[in-house]
Amino acid sequence: SEITNESIVISNPKSFTLSVPGNVLTMGSVYVFNFHAQLLQDGVAIISETNRSFVVQVPIEPVVAIIRGGENVTLEVPSYSSNPTYDTSLSFDASHSYDPATTNNTNSSNSSSYLRYLWTLMDLTAMQLVSTGEIATLPVFSFKSSILMPERVYKVEVTIVGIAINGMAR
Repeated sequence: SEITNESIVISNPKSFTLSVPGNVLTMGSVYVFNFHAQLLQDGVAIISETNRSFVVQVPIEPVVAIIRGGENVTLEVPSYSSNPTYDTSLSFDASHSYDPATTNNTNSSNSSSYLRYLWTLMDLTAMQLVSTGEIATLPVFSFKSSILMPERVYKVEVTIVGIAINGMAR
């Protein structure tokens, strides 16, 4: 990785510790911090001094996918053939998902505006894809219960893509 040409302002350069607030450094970037210290006698004469540099590589954090209701949700599938009027709509909501690269507040709607969602519905009993959506900006996936067969196990999955960092999709 190349060293970034960004600079950051250290709020208290005379502090004994280096503290950088969250979301100041860019994910995927490499920074070099230069440390210069002087030991003064009577506040004037330099007795000793040192220079040190250290490198900080900021890791790229993955997008966090959260489907409301938890990771494993059990729903009873009504038999559509025995009651054709009972065709309900099922919805799965991933609006609480977020991209750590866009915000430091995981509940902010700002972070979800950058996300793209790809939903799939898989029949695990028959090992067959039932439905797949197109990449969308909406975090909700809905379908009619009539496409499901009773006494089968299904898996709904969402793949979420966040903003690209250093040319890499995440």
